[in-house]
Amino acid sequence: MHSELPSDDVRSLGRRKSLRTGKSLSEIMRGSNWEVIDIEWRSESHVVPRDDITEHTLEFLQCKCSPKIDSVINDCTTIVHSAFDNRELYESQH
Repeated sequence: MHSELPSDDVRSLGRRKSLRTGKSLSEIMRGSNWEVIDIEWRSESHVVPRDDITEHTLEFLQCKCSPKIDSVINDCTTIVHSAFDNRELYESQH
């Protein structure tokens, strides 16, 4: 399975379509070790590691991974969670 940490231009897409690729963040992340969970009523998109060793909560201030707000575009907030298994260290090297 291809895995890579979402790049800055990809992370900031949220539910919008990229002008460059014509794809949404969910479409771009398909097949990676990360998934996008949209919470429509809160206008949030969470980028969460798949199959992490500890479960993440989608309550921004309550998740123990200390997620970061990546961007706010057209009132949609993109929140990127950190992996408990430290996959970012491995993925950033490959």
